[in-house]
Amino acid sequence: MTTAIAAVDIVAQTPDRWTLVRAVCVREWREALSNKLLVGMTLLPPLVILTAGIVAVAAAAVNPPSERDVQALYAAAPAVAGTPAR
Repeated sequence: MTTAIAAVDIVAQTPDRWTLVRAVCVREWREALSNKLLVGMTLLPPLVILTAGIVAVAAAAVNPPSERDVQALYAAAPAVAGTPAR
């Protein structure tokens, strides 16, 4: 019993640059997004600051300060301490 081994030509080619860049970027993003500490440290603080700002503006819109409070804020501001009153 003899077995014949067929000759197989293997032609290897290097992938084009776009394929390599896309593969590396996808792999790196998947790895970065799976790292909970990294995601928590980079995405969570800006989202908390953004949310706090939106809540503060919404609260100020619902309950605006009185004219007396605004004048007190301007009077206490160091930048306008030396300017005459209007």
